[in-house]
Amino acid sequence: MTDEYNDYLTLEYYIKLLMLVLLSRKPNLTMKKIFCYLVLLFSLFTYSQQTYIPDSNFEQALIDLGYDTTLDNYVITANISSVINLDVSSKNISSLKGIEGFEELKTLKCNSNSLTNLDVSKNNTLEELQCLGNGLTSITFPNNSSIENLECSNNSLVTLDTNNLNNLMYLNCSSNNITSLILDKASKLEYVYCENNTLTSLSIKNGTNSFNIPFSGQFDARNNPNLVCTQVDDASFSTTHWANIDSETSFNEDCNYKLSNQHIQKKNLTFTINHSKIYYDGIVNVYNFVGKKVPNKNLQGLYILELQDELGNIMIQKIIVP
Repeated sequence: MTDEYNDYLTLEYYIKLLMLVLLSRKPNLTMKKIFCYLVLLFSLFTYSQQTYIPDSNFEQALIDLGYDTTLDNYVITANISSVINLDVSSKNISSLKGIEGFEELKTLKCNSNSLTNLDVSKNNTLEELQCLGNGLTSITFPNNSSIENLECSNNSLVTLDTNNLNNLMYLNCSSNNITSLILDKASKLEYVYCENNTLTSLSIKNGTNSFNIPFSGQFDARNNPNLVCTQVDDASFSTTHWANIDSETSFNEDCNYKLSNQHIQKKNLTFTINHSKIYYDGIVNVYNFVGKKVPNKNLQGLYILELQDELGNIMIQKIIVP
């Protein structure tokens, strides 16, 4: 049973109790006076509502900011519900449980703490989230998120669900362990910094690349050694204007993400290269640097090799054919 449901039941109980007391003692009480009593009761009830704050360091930060007075794992909801900006960085906080009580929050800064999970799914008005330098492995965003600026670098994120981040304009998710980043719905995107990850797929094909990201300094995907192809609106434009990529990465309007992590099974299968051809006793598939399958002959340069044995074991790796 949710806290909101419990609050509703409590309020309903006290309203009925008040009505019984008033009518039993003052049967001729007018509706106007009954209404005034109900307004008073509702005001008292609303003020008495509390939000649970299990992390003592988080609550102490709220006390220091003047939103709370006693370290007891609770804060009066009315004291925080209208807060617009909150900065609780560098407070050794392990949990931000209770952040849902900040109903009108637009900016949240919780950098350099000890967070491993961050749930802001109830903070529907949030526009800026800074949570860099934690140990985050997951972030849960609101549906139809209003977030425009997201700074989540230097964490331990493996995935970053951007499906609901349609209003995103600035993203820095560098120095994580993210393997796939799809930003096709973020048509307002102007800055993308995703360097120092383990990306195998990156798509920024959102229809506005040339308008919103015209300069190289607005995009950085370096130090992603497994990223072969980056999907964009216009490969020629991105190649000309976005210089911050690795030498083995190229831009294409249609990357084949067959070779993403979910298809890779690490299995050592032995093959040879001879006369610009791959020799292996099993299934051999060769893909060029933009993820397109090519014939296994006259090979020269950088390729992605996919081998499959008779048991269905698959090996995928990057190769260079001299």
